[in-house]
Amino acid sequence: MNRTFLPKKLKFFHFSTCMLFLFSALAGVFFCGCKSSSGARPNIFIISIESLRRDHVSCYGYSRHITPNIDGLARTGVIFDKAYSQCSWTKPSVASTFTSTYYSYHQVTNPTPNNANSSENRNSSFPILRNGFTTIASFLAGKGYSCCGWTANRQLLGAFGFGRGFNQYDATLSSDEQVVERVIANIGSSHQPWFIFVHLMAPHWDYNPPLKYRNYDSYPSGIPINGNNWREISDGKIPLSAEDLEHNIALYDGEIAYVDDMIGRMIEALNGTEEKKNTIVIIMSDHGEEFMEHGGVGHGRSLYEEVIRVPLIFFGPGILKGRKNDALVQNIDVFPTVAALCGFHPPEGLQGLNMEPVLKTKAAKIPRRFVYSELENLHAVIGVNFKYLFDPLAHRQELYDLARDPGEKNNIAFSTKILKIRDDFAKNGSEWLAQNLGLSARMGKSEYINIPQETINQLKALGYLR
Repeated sequence: MNRTFLPKKLKFFHFSTCMLFLFSALAGVFFCGCKSSSGARPNIFIISIESLRRDHVSCYGYSRHITPNIDGLARTGVIFDKAYSQCSWTKPSVASTFTSTYYSYHQVTNPTPNNANSSENRNSSFPILRNGFTTIASFLAGKGYSCCGWTANRQLLGAFGFGRGFNQYDATLSSDEQVVERVIANIGSSHQPWFIFVHLMAPHWDYNPPLKYRNYDSYPSGIPINGNNWREISDGKIPLSAEDLEHNIALYDGEIAYVDDMIGRMIEALNGTEEKKNTIVIIMSDHGEEFMEHGGVGHGRSLYEEVIRVPLIFFGPGILKGRKNDALVQNIDVFPTVAALCGFHPPEGLQGLNMEPVLKTKAAKIPRRFVYSELENLHAVIGVNFKYLFDPLAHRQELYDLARDPGEKNNIAFSTKILKIRDDFAKNGSEWLAQNLGLSARMGKSEYINIPQETINQLKALGYLR
């Protein structure tokens, strides 16, 4: 990234940083083309799961044992208990993961009257990832990695910038089954170290798992939650009974069980190759899902724990086994951590932290007070015990004591006993947001592309566009 966009305190070190970056680049050239085997650069396999709530994964304490494959991987690696997504819907969340930058910095979203080029084309002119951002794939490709990415989620189209750096990238596949087939066909075939990113869609509405995974549905006639009605349900226009809710949760759990089986198939394919010895696997989610905990369903409408606290698991060579870490971490930490695990210095401009020390050393700590998540004008500042939500345009403030009130039911933002804590969080959040907006402004104007009507219709069916 051009040093123009660096915070001022880093500019003094620009020359030495550039020399270090040059050395790293030369090292990457040296390793280009080496075979993936023990002692070489590790392969990186990121499995991202759409709409997966942390508290619906068995290794995080869920009562239904629906994720045996994920649980098995967690037992052989490090599981992060306090991991947060940077947004509660897919496109900006994955953009944050790919670039290790916050939503208010990269500003990758969908067309709205406020961000489209004009009111006439706001349903077809989409903001994209600006060229100034380095993605995890473009970084690793520059170091000699073969990079592949597959998903059936049109929100992650390569044209939006998500395909940058990949040798193969396809976000137009028809199903998760096709994604898994691509992985199985390609795994172990590269003569370079490789990076594979997959994003599996199954837990996204409409919840419609195959018959063998419908083991918990006691109310099959319940009202389904889908892309056509989730807003009306969330607005109270379509009431859901307790039975309707249980019906949808049962099917959602079935989708999670289904996606867990697909993860098992991919890991089995990996284990059948020599690549197993030198591959680091990361299990993560772009966001969670609401089931009326705060009056709504689905995702992309709030920043409560059920939609932004996500699973994050690392396992592979050199990673500690069977460890649960309770440090505050976030999805933007994945990029700098992957760079470090591969033996590279992360590029300049990343906003996440390198988690490698806690993945490899029991005594290591992550020195962090806050993590952050965003949704348009709503922002969340999360600390060890407290969480602060603010919307500067609507003058909205909420503060929750997560240690005593994990369900975020009691807003204590205006309690006289807690004002100092609230003001500390508010000051931090205001400064953090101002910094992001300043970085975004220096990056330049948003860039847009037009997409075919067929793709727009597919996004409408998913409930992302009206």
